[in-house]
Amino acid sequence: MSFIKNVSWVGAGTISSIIISIVSVPLILKSYSITHVSYFLFLWTILGVVNLSDCGVSRGVSKFISSKKDAKKIFKIAYTYLLVVLVLLFLIYSVWKQFGNGYNLDVMPRYVQMLGLLIILASFVTFPLSGYIEGVGGFKESSIAKNIGNMITYGMPVVLAQYNVSIDYVLASSVLLSRLTLLLLLLAYALKNSTKNNSVTNEYAHCSAREFYSFSFSVGIASLLGIAFLYWDRFLALKYYSGIELVNYVAFSEMVIKSYAIPGILAGVIFQYFSSGAYHHIRGKLVKFLNLKIYLSVSISISLLFVLVLMIFNETIFSALFSVGIDEKLKVIFYIISFFTALNCFTMLVMTIGQALGNHKRILFIQTLTLPVFAIASFILIKCQLPELSFFVWFLRIPTMLISILNLNDKKLSETV
Repeated sequence: MSFIKNVSWVGAGTISSIIISIVSVPLILKSYSITHVSYFLFLWTILGVVNLSDCGVSRGVSKFISSKKDAKKIFKIAYTYLLVVLVLLFLIYSVWKQFGNGYNLDVMPRYVQMLGLLIILASFVTFPLSGYIEGVGGFKESSIAKNIGNMITYGMPVVLAQYNVSIDYVLASSVLLSRLTLLLLLLAYALKNSTKNNSVTNEYAHCSAREFYSFSFSVGIASLLGIAFLYWDRFLALKYYSGIELVNYVAFSEMVIKSYAIPGILAGVIFQYFSSGAYHHIRGKLVKFLNLKIYLSVSISISLLFVLVLMIFNETIFSALFSVGIDEKLKVIFYIISFFTALNCFTMLVMTIGQALGNHKRILFIQTLTLPVFAIASFILIKCQLPELSFFVWFLRIPTMLISILNLNDKKLSETV
């Protein structure tokens, strides 16, 4: 029951966040100049990049807290790990700024640069706290805290604009204020929970720094590789399409990718559930359901059903999405994308389970091995003017990952006592 309750809280939080942004963004665009909106979006971009740079520490803290490890030691290890990551990031940026020809942040006002730096620091402090709260099952508190932060980010500029409050940096500073609010709320809950469990601290198991670093680094690199997996098809599209066809491809791809919100809602709860060992009482049922043939059949069937619905209503859907007609060959590629995106939702879930069960290194090895193989093959095919085959071959990495991880998880679950 707690599993369903946690999923409900995360789902409600995700939906609320989407609604808040949909309602607020048009009002912000109307109320502020394009310059101030650009600063706002710049800081949100920094926040998104930083969220990719925690190198698996949130998931690492969640796993070890779920496994009843010593929280104080985990926090020390986690913040040491993040300090090293932070130093490396600043060194990389310094070298890039000195020798690269990329975007120079000096074009931004000084206060925007300072806000960006403070957002990075606040985010790095927040990561282990977020992992801790997920590890103890505080999905309700985490969801509420994140939504309060979102309401500040989007709501404060809208409210101030309605009262004609003219402050140049209000839009940009709202991003920092939301991150600081999230940090304080998570910290308050973490302190409250640690005080409540303080009497049983001596029951915590030993936590190895090497074990934590190994897990977090593997998960972090896997997440970064996931970004490459997610956007390689855009690179292929750029090599073949141009003009309105390219725009239509990117627009459709972005829309379909939104379906990843579904495994995203489940991922944190599933990870905590398997990391804590709470699944043991239904291990027999899990072994049967996560069996290669059954899980693969279910996931393929649902993915095919998704594509079938798209094919039946393609005229209605495509006319609503696009202002011009879609070429039949491009439609075929849209069907390929849709099928494998749906299948990838199931892959993401078993990957989360695999990481929680301790298969993180093997999963990273599979990702590292498959990325160059399928990327090179698809690139050669796009150069040979075979777009449908190129996209199909690239997306074949998804069932390859799914089958490999299912086999790993099956062995792990079968040997679990």
